[in-house]
Amino acid sequence: MGAEEIKVGLDISFKMGPALLTLALVILFIIVGLTQKVYSVDGYWVAGRTIGPVENGMAVAGNWMSAASYLGMAGSIGLLGYFGLAYVVGWTCGYLFLLVFMAQQIRKYGKFTAADFIGDRYYSQGARIIVAVTTIIIGFVYAVAQYSGIGLMFGYILGLDYVPGVIFGTVAVLSYVLLAGMLGVTRNQAVQYGILITTFTLPLIAICMRVGYLPFTFFTYGPAVDYVQTEIYRQFVQPFANASLFRWLILCFTMIVGTCGLPHVLTRFYVVVNERIARWSVAWGLFFICLLYWQAPVYSTMGTILNWEINNVYPIPRELADVIVVITAQWAAMPTFVVGAIAAGGVAASFSTTAGLYMTVSAGVAHDIYTRVINPKATDRQQLFIARLVTVILGVLVTFMALDPPALIADLVGMAFAFAGSVVFPVFFLGLWWERTTKEGAIAGMLAGLAITLTAFIMHMAGNEWFMTYIPATSSAYLGTPVNFIVAIVVSKFTTPPPMEVRYLVREVHSPTAYVTRRERKAATASGGGGGAGAS
Repeated sequence: MGAEEIKVGLDISFKMGPALLTLALVILFIIVGLTQKVYSVDGYWVAGRTIGPVENGMAVAGNWMSAASYLGMAGSIGLLGYFGLAYVVGWTCGYLFLLVFMAQQIRKYGKFTAADFIGDRYYSQGARIIVAVTTIIIGFVYAVAQYSGIGLMFGYILGLDYVPGVIFGTVAVLSYVLLAGMLGVTRNQAVQYGILITTFTLPLIAICMRVGYLPFTFFTYGPAVDYVQTEIYRQFVQPFANASLFRWLILCFTMIVGTCGLPHVLTRFYVVVNERIARWSVAWGLFFICLLYWQAPVYSTMGTILNWEINNVYPIPRELADVIVVITAQWAAMPTFVVGAIAAGGVAASFSTTAGLYMTVSAGVAHDIYTRVINPKATDRQQLFIARLVTVILGVLVTFMALDPPALIADLVGMAFAFAGSVVFPVFFLGLWWERTTKEGAIAGMLAGLAITLTAFIMHMAGNEWFMTYIPATSSAYLGTPVNFIVAIVVSKFTTPPPMEVRYLVREVHSPTAYVTRRERKAATASGGGGGAGAS
């Protein structure tokens, strides 16, 4: 590869070794799906509740390690320097919050979807529909970001144009999701995590050695950061040089609350046997996630150094930001197979998250809207048919939008997080921790949060400078989340308290042993009993 080719950017050409590796991975994913084929809704949506803590932790990490984490996060740090760390800090803190406040309670409730909890907890089909629709919006926006990564990686490996790469990825992902459901997706996500962490770590070690740094430099790469700061661009590590403290904090806040409100993340706690495994799943998942998060800033640093030495410009060109992980290896003159392995890991990351999104959206339509609202007598076969039909329709729509994505991968994911944090998280948290929250309060809060974030999203698409400065689409949960909380609490205080059946349900999800039996609940409700903690 000549110097001119390197300067132009990513080497788009057919590469036999990486192509065979990627083909083998796609075949492996489909085989795993075929061997885990399911026929019941319990197996399709929650894997029969058979997943163990380590495997679910790997699946949590695989589900989480999207194109945004594998490709986009390093690109954002490369472009924005210190400001890009808001993604790392926000996403990690979000999982800590889930571990402490939500994972155990979600599993103890024990349903299929996030909308299931909202619908039953707030005794309202309207609340269920709002969350189901929000789930569809989140899944759609998030999936477009994954397909951007798929198209870019297939372009590098197979020499395909971006459009054929996206279409090829659609066919592969749909194949094993339609065949296997959540059980196959969960098994695949654990396998995919093993692949992507290997293809992310081993090439980075080789890159660091090639440019003169010790292996495992994600613990000791301080001198490289100092070099960037002193020789290339001081603001790369200077806090709030590229954006204000306010912008950094609101982005970080949105990533935290968005993590706690993403339906495809919350669903992962329904697939395990009990709440203890749910807690350990988060702990293992956070460990596996951190293995990659420690390394993304190193790719940004090494990519910045190599780009400076080869092209003498800072930062990396914006059109290459989403492939900085791959192009860093290319600039370091790594063997083609090594660079291709990184690209194959990007494919695995995109596939893993996309599959989880498809499952969550299909459940939102088939289970939460069709079965629970439109046709309560639907059979398992009818539910599965609707779920698979929705998956195909979503795949087509996402593919169409991904052909000309409206923003960078990390930006698109940030928008999805804003929807999750503004709409889902507040009523989920209140529903678990404050039994006085009413259906009127929850619905009003969700609609207020949705209005704020949807307006910010529309204004971003329209290029409105005021909104992009003060209520950016990627960070709008800083406003939507507290407004949702305030509206839900105030309206709940002025409306009729929830039925005793619901209030007992909230108490049960927090009690380790003192469960109230269904007979006791009915007796208390019939006698008008109640009151107690949280009733006021």
